[in-house]
Amino acid sequence: MKSVCSRPNSTSSGHHSFAQVARDPRVYLMTVPYFCFISGIYAVSFWLPSIIKAAGAKDMMQIGLYSAIPYVVAAITMLVIGRSSDRRCDRRYHSGVPALVSSLALALATFFGGDLAISLNCMTIASAMMWSAYTVFWAMPSEHLKGDAASGGIALINTIGLIGGFLSPTIIGWAQSATGSLHAGLYVMVALLAIGALVLIAMRPARAE
Repeated sequence: MKSVCSRPNSTSSGHHSFAQVARDPRVYLMTVPYFCFISGIYAVSFWLPSIIKAAGAKDMMQIGLYSAIPYVVAAITMLVIGRSSDRRCDRRYHSGVPALVSSLALALATFFGGDLAISLNCMTIASAMMWSAYTVFWAMPSEHLKGDAASGGIALINTIGLIGGFLSPTIIGWAQSATGSLHAGLYVMVALLAIGALVLIAMRPARAE
């Protein structure tokens, strides 16, 4: 799908081969925030019921209903931030800033893990912001990668980034086994989200050739 903010003059000839894509440093730079965002998304998706239970919810029906709240809010937030990103033709800040907010909200949810109301509200904000960051992020590879090999470049970013989806639940599980608490693993996700956000915000638009 062609982005309404794509800049056709940002590259002179596009990427005509996968070898050319594989030599593009910007492609690998984009895998860093994607890896970080996916790590947070998978970790929260996998461990959210356990986080809610640890915060004080005991009934399984209650845990299930509470677990749905962050995703309902995230669906609405993704639309709002995505449309704002399109209107302003801005990707870096519309992805990076939500990721920073998500990092802060996840840190607060972890710190106040014993208070169900605070923890659930913070987890809702964290989930909504990280999904919004993820959604807007994917407009960036589509705008940067031009030519016949663009699909290969997008696949490369996706393949490398998805390693985070495998590692993040494992990190939290290991931390829980080692410490008896989810907190240590969640703080790792906080750090990853912040790193991804800062890398993305620092990433300058490609210069026209």
